[in-house]
Amino acid sequence: ESDKNFPTSVENVVVSNTDVTDIAMENINSLIPSETLLDAATTLSTVVPQKSGWATTVVMNAIENIHLMAGIPYWEAIVLSTVGLRILLIPIVIKTIQSTARLALLRPEMQKIQDIMAKDPKVGTDP
Repeated sequence: ESDKNFPTSVENVVVSNTDVTDIAMENINSLIPSETLLDAATTLSTVVPQKSGWATTVVMNAIENIHLMAGIPYWEAIVLSTVGLRILLIPIVIKTIQSTARLALLRPEMQKIQDIMAKDPKVGTDP
């Protein structure tokens, strides 16, 4: 005998994404109390900086401070810190591009000098 609550075909099963999410969250919450998740997050936030390099610790602390001081979610803090860092690096990028362009202009002259030096290594040296 078949159970009356059990669907007999796929057409009879209708489950929305919200229902699945709610059911999953109920199961997770029943298995893991929220205090345990908070303890795990706190432990990770103290252990990860100790196990990683100084640069990772600085970035993590900066994002954490942005999150706390601005009162924004972590994803916004990450985006904001990324944009801020890119803005701070603009002068360095501009200088690098300018130096590369100047070097490209001098490359033909440097190639001539290298060719002369390759033909006669004594050229340009003091006796």
